[in-house]
Amino acid sequence: LVVVFSDDWQGSNEGAIGGNAENRDSILFVGYIDTGSITLDPVTSKLEFEVSGITNTMKEVSNYSASLESKTNAGTWWEMREMTVDRALIHMLRWQSTVLALADFHQTGDLLPVQYADFDRGGLYDTTNQFLESTLGAQMVGDRQGAIYCEIDLNLIPTGSSRVDYLTALDVERRDWREDIAFDFLPNSPMAYIEMGGIAYSGPSATGSTDAYLAGAPGDAQLWRGSIERGSGLVISGQDQLNLLTGNM
Repeated sequence: LVVVFSDDWQGSNEGAIGGNAENRDSILFVGYIDTGSITLDPVTSKLEFEVSGITNTMKEVSNYSASLESKTNAGTWWEMREMTVDRALIHMLRWQSTVLALADFHQTGDLLPVQYADFDRGGLYDTTNQFLESTLGAQMVGDRQGAIYCEIDLNLIPTGSSRVDYLTALDVERRDWREDIAFDFLPNSPMAYIEMGGIAYSGPSATGSTDAYLAGAPGDAQLWRGSIERGSGLVISGQDQLNLLTGNM
């Protein structure tokens, strides 16, 4: 474990450019030494190594495959009570690794029920991040202080009240320009058609139901140019949400 602290001053005023949480103002970075990166100079006794954040360290950790099923009353190790994407992910990180003992973890906050969750064998980060992407269109990221965040792509969140909690990080003004701005010229859409499938699960109760939905964009007919993308397995509430997600992708 490597922790980089900083004492920050602007003129005679002491400030902080470190942590984004309480009592972490002086922490600039938290990470772990990369495997095979340590070198020692025999003349100067200078030691050098490379450090990466928690998510990159997770890529070096292997995990076994795991499957979970949602139940009203879980009775075995492969059952989970009223499972959601967040609960399945926490189960994987808590019982299949020691990640939650090392880092703070921030959930997506999504509450839609999930009937089945499957984690493939492989790298811990790739497995869990793929689960997030395939179910919610979310990604697992880490900040400079070693915390893990599961974030849904902002493009997939409908405009309106659901975006209230997303703060503006920076307002770019003319005085912030330093060099010429390059604009990508795209005379044609890079994607001709996208087709997404999702499952709406009402929960593990006795009357619980599972319904499959399909949506395509830009509509019935594809564009003349661009690639075609297909996906499935999204966790949704119904057809309307899937239509919004597909149109925003």
